[in-house]
Amino acid sequence: MIGRRAGAAALAGHGLMHLVGVVLLWRLGEPGWLRFADVSPTPGSPAGLAVGVLCLVAAAAFVAAAAGVLLDRDWWHRVLLGAVVVSCGALLPSASSAAAGLVVDWIALVVAIMAGARVARPAAARDQSSA
Repeated sequence: MIGRRAGAAALAGHGLMHLVGVVLLWRLGEPGWLRFADVSPTPGSPAGLAVGVLCLVAAAAFVAAAAGVLLDRDWWHRVLLGAVVVSCGALLPSASSAAAGLVVDWIALVVAIMAGARVARPAAARDQSSA
């Protein structure tokens, strides 16, 4: 249970960090150490606004996946996979300043794939391995 809580907290935390991207790309402010010049596309531009939407969607998807983990739902890994895809799309234009986020995305991708493979195994194989 502690592992589940820690994993959910990490997913939710990563999702909430995407809100920093929204703030930057929508030119709402320069949070902490990040400046408008640190991100691409240009904050406030049509492309910047669009990537800000991706950041917002990624934030919601990571938080939803975290909720699925906490509630022990069988769909959380699919939501996480979608979150990773959207997150990578939002972070890649600013890869130099978002390197840590991309590393977290790759780890989340591996977790989603492994969880999906575990769920996809036939019930008999799961029952036999847990005995």
